[in-house]
Formats: sequence, structure tokens, C-alpha cells
Amino acid sequence: MRFHKWVFVLLVCCAALTGCSDNREGAETTEPSFSKLLDRENEPLLREYAPMPENIHWLTNDIDPVFASPDAEKGGLFRAALLSFPMTFRVVGPDSNGSFRSAILDNQLSL
Repeated sequence: MRFHKWVFVLLVCCAALTGCSDNREGAETTEPSFSKLLDRENEPLLREYAPMPENIHWLTNDIDPVFASPDAEKGGLFRAALLSFPMTFRVVGPDSNGSFRSAILDNQLSL
């Protein structure tokens, strides 16, 4: 216990010696200049975009055949229910493995 006390006293002394220095060189460069930041805030953001090439051909998939039955009834109503109100909306952590987790993960796109 005595060793810990001396280490603590040594650390406090080192912090006091380095933290209480009167060295003001470079202090102006480390402090942010708020007047410069405010001046930049009023400048409009001018971005230059490259023009689109004229030889781009957009591809669509309109020629595939319809694979559904033409006699199928259009529209409808889909009903789903949760077993219980979700305890959390997280997918990782405590209480995250509930019935609502699949609904959250279904809306996340994979890379």
C-alpha cells in the first residue's frame, strides 16, 4: 500500500510540474480562431461537378416476361403481428434477441 501512495504522489508532482508551466510559445497557434471560422461560414460552397458523358446508355429490364399469373387478384392485405412489444430496438446487446429483431435486420442492406 505504501508503494501505491508514493507512485500517486510522484504522478501528482509530475502533473503539477508539467501542467503549471509558463510556456506561452505556440499557444496562439493551438487556440482556434473563431473569427476565421465565422468568416468561412458565410462563404457559399461552390462545387464544380464534372459533366455527364453523352455516350451513356441507361439499361432497363423491360423485356423480361411476366412470371406471375395474369389471373391473379391484384392488391390485397398483409397482416403481421409481434409476439410482444420489443424491449429494445438494438440488434446487439441485452434483450436484443426478440421477435422484433428480424424486422430490424430485414431493412438493413448488406454490403
